[in-house]
Amino acid sequence: MSKIKANDYMLDADKWESREFGASEEHVQVASDADMSIFKDALTMTNTNELTAKLKAAAPYEMKFSRLWERYDEACHGNAEHMRDILELTLDALETAERRIAKSDRDVRALTEALEAAEKRIAEQREYYESVIADGSMRIAELEARTLTVKLPHWSGYTCSGEGAMLDACVRSLESQGFTVQIEGE
Repeated sequence: MSKIKANDYMLDADKWESREFGASEEHVQVASDADMSIFKDALTMTNTNELTAKLKAAAPYEMKFSRLWERYDEACHGNAEHMRDILELTLDALETAERRIAKSDRDVRALTEALEAAEKRIAEQREYYESVIADGSMRIAELEARTLTVKLPHWSGYTCSGEGAMLDACVRSLESQGFTVQIEGE
């Protein structure tokens, strides 16, 4: 008993099953192989337009499957078995192209989500580091603006040069630590 697979239909010598609806109905009773051949041709011709539209939609793969069109033209003038083979090859090629397109779409979505997540993370890090830099800049400005006022005791009994040397040593020590020194009374 011969079977033909065409798109969503399975044709058997005794019944026609539609996989799309999951039903099995006795639509067609085939009396002979000649009648079967005519029905096969009719079935494939109705699905050919559908297949043509799907294959044209898969334009990037047109070059790869261009030989299928030549074989299809040959099959239109040949026997039904050859037509069935061409149709199966075309369906396989179409399904392969659809799987690749679906995988490509999934990959693009995954990469887009990863890119958006990375951009969001970068924005969060930028905000954090900008606030850290702003806080650090304010702290630096506070430290630079801070002036230490030191009231040194009056040293009696020392010579002026000794007191001046002591004062200069204190000022140099404080300035080396990053303080601006302003002496009262000067």
